[in-house]
Amino acid sequence: MKRIQRVKTDHGKELGIRLKEARDLVAGDVLFMDENNMIIIDVLTDDLLIISPRSIMEMGIIAHQLGNRHLPAQFEGDDMLVQYDYLVAALLEELQIPYQREDRKLCDSNFPTGAFSHSYGLETYIQEGTVNNQVTFSTWLDVYLNEQLVYADGLASRIVYQALEKNRLEEVWKIDRMLTVQNLPRETREGTQRIGERMLKLVETLYNVPIITQYQERIKKKQSFGHPAIVFTIIGHYLKVSGRETTLYYLYSNLTSLVQNAVRAIPLGQTAGQKTIQQFQPLLVKQLKKSKA
Repeated sequence: MKRIQRVKTDHGKELGIRLKEARDLVAGDVLFMDENNMIIIDVLTDDLLIISPRSIMEMGIIAHQLGNRHLPAQFEGDDMLVQYDYLVAALLEELQIPYQREDRKLCDSNFPTGAFSHSYGLETYIQEGTVNNQVTFSTWLDVYLNEQLVYADGLASRIVYQALEKNRLEEVWKIDRMLTVQNLPRETREGTQRIGERMLKLVETLYNVPIITQYQERIKKKQSFGHPAIVFTIIGHYLKVSGRETTLYYLYSNLTSLVQNAVRAIPLGQTAGQKTIQQFQPLLVKQLKKSKA
């Protein structure tokens, strides 16, 4: 296999891509990245994943991952139809969630071919060379999870769940605003809002939840912003999943998403990515207990 892969663009122009190692290009490969641009290998929309989640929690984890990567879904019975995505497929393999890969088209004529993944500043550290292997990524991830995610999104999820238990929706909308305004970097703030909006659209097709509909209306009227932690928690509460499990699964879905981003962007091997997830699973449980103290 050659290190230089020759491909043709949609306009018929031939390009030569020099790889670091001799291998096939796959969806999700990062070919170039700077402060303003990323070149990522994408796939045609007739290459689909047919996902068959077996539980509510599997559905929640999938919905969070699709929202994070801005991938729309269609539904056939209990199955989710999604454009093939390398990172989503890797996550399904890791969690042993049943799926098939098929060559067929989605019905939506506006189905986007681009994929977006929000990495919460990780790409900056990769560009600067601060994060360049499993060890340095684990150091960055430890700081992000323990000093930001658990005590921002995780704590917010717990408070929102308690507010929903008492039907205090004004507290939910207050947390939505607090999560947004404290997220100072514009790129991170807007990226989080897009993920939240995508998750809302996904769960609306799955469940008839009045609070979700109300949340959507508030966002349209610019009364609320939209945040994935709140969407995830509303669905967990609606499905009568415990508050602890809802928050823990939300944190876990973030962990797996960030690790898969690192697998692609640094890059790390899939084995290193799985080891990192295993390393941080017990730490999430420990930090979740501390956040309740």
